[in-house]
Amino acid sequence: AFLGMSYIMMAYLQVKENFIIPGFMSVPYNILIIISIIVSVKISPYLLPWGTLIGLSLQFLFQLPFAIKKGYRYKLYIDVKDEHLKRMLWLIAPVLIGVAVNQINTIVDRTIASTLVEGSISALNYATKLNQFVMGMFIVSISSVVYPMLSKLSSENNKEQFNKSIITSVNTVTLLVIPISIGAIILANPIVKLLFQRGEFDVRATQMTAVALIFYSIGMIGYGLRDILGKVFYSLQDTRTPMINGVIAMVLNITLNILFVKYTNMQLAGLAFATSISALFTIALLFISLRRKIGSFGGKSIALGMIKSLISGIIMAVVTLFAYNTIANILGSGFIKEVITLALSVGIGAIVYGTSIIILKVDEVNIILEKVKGKLNRK
Repeated sequence: AFLGMSYIMMAYLQVKENFIIPGFMSVPYNILIIISIIVSVKISPYLLPWGTLIGLSLQFLFQLPFAIKKGYRYKLYIDVKDEHLKRMLWLIAPVLIGVAVNQINTIVDRTIASTLVEGSISALNYATKLNQFVMGMFIVSISSVVYPMLSKLSSENNKEQFNKSIITSVNTVTLLVIPISIGAIILANPIVKLLFQRGEFDVRATQMTAVALIFYSIGMIGYGLRDILGKVFYSLQDTRTPMINGVIAMVLNITLNILFVKYTNMQLAGLAFATSISALFTIALLFISLRRKIGSFGGKSIALGMIKSLISGIIMAVVTLFAYNTIANILGSGFIKEVITLALSVGIGAIVYGTSIIILKVDEVNIILEKVKGKLNRK
């Protein structure tokens, strides 16, 4: 109940263009979870569920004062014939089916992985967590800001600004995700080693997880844009199209899973690669469906942004890989030395990528630079 109310408060605040408070809503929950874990070790494990319950309630209560300040008032209102309720139920049904489709994909992946060599399920889980970290940190944040804005523009029938918002959102995701996905591909092994290799998680587990991460990262841009394009359709009050495309992608994913595992030597890599291919196929379908629905919305600008980001990403990859190998040879092995090596390599790669996209004049970067220059000039 508290979790549901938390997300209602989050949605309300986002509609009211307050994105900071929803961004911090998990802080009270995480603090309570940490405290309950520490206390439960010393007193009783039964304190853990209580910590979770209190944390979820605080997550809701943390947002409530800010929602009230924005005009939120609760009134008991029950009318099963309410047109808004009927519309919401009609729209939400395909969303629920879409969520179920994603769960089916996960279940199928894990089921097939259980027939492979020992450790395959764990490798998929760890690689998935790393991908979800990127999604949670960047994509969800962007889509949370974009969705209320798109909904407002759609309701106002402001097609020009609506299309511009689509271009900006897609290009921003592309700009952020492409270097991350390329970085994850070329540095998969050291990343997994530093994060997980200790105790029962041995060298073999690191290698398996790194392979899964590499092939998942190929489709990272697909996962990101799928979320953004889904929000675009939702803002148009169309929840059926993302669901239909999701079902098609699920069938493709399951088919590729079977083909890669049964008829190639890819095994674990095949499962991750199938997921990436289906994600990329999904965004292609969503772009085609969106063009059919609203007409031209700046496809050339999006394609150009992707090409520029990809070129910058390739340059970054070459320099980063060279930097990593050079620094690793100089510093040698050891946990601290490996952390420094990875951090310096990522830093150098980020500088190279940033410089490249500025030189190539990516629009979204120019907008940010102009705003920074404006603030500096005012000072």
